[in-house]
Amino acid sequence: MELYHVLNRGIDERRLFLDSQDYARFVHTLYEFNDTRPADNLHRLFNPKMKDLGGLSFQRPREKLVTIHGWVLMKNHYHLLISELVEGGLVRFMTKVNVGYAKYYNERYARHGHLFQGKTKKIRIEHDAHFLYILHYLHLNPLDYLTGATKWRERDKGSVKNIREALTYLNKYRWSSY
Repeated sequence: MELYHVLNRGIDERRLFLDSQDYARFVHTLYEFNDTRPADNLHRLFNPKMKDLGGLSFQRPREKLVTIHGWVLMKNHYHLLISELVEGGLVRFMTKVNVGYAKYYNERYARHGHLFQGKTKKIRIEHDAHFLYILHYLHLNPLDYLTGATKWRERDKGSVKNIREALTYLNKYRWSSY
């Protein structure tokens, strides 16, 4: 199994998530687009006036493109830890996620154009040390928003002023697989 650290950020450091609805939509996107088939038109599925669902059902089996081992959403970027389940699955999945979320965002905020800074960056986890560190790195990212813990990357003793407060903060941060 090959493991990848996948990340992207908003163009010009634009905020990708302006409220809880945006965060929740992206989390839903991670689920909905993790399928070899195109995403269903959910409006048709939940519209009681539609009689013919075209063979769609709520229990249709999914063939996942990737396994998501960990994730975190920050204000202007995201990090995912992913392994591919089908050949080309990582690229297909990330294309669906980025395009789908950008369409949602642009429609919601009446804007046009690119939302993400460019191609999604994917870093293959090749060394044991990187493997042992990467999930912690993802889950510690929200400490950037906690006063007294913003230097958590420095790894010096005392870079996080109150460990208990930091752990409580991480436990309460909703937009992470922590």
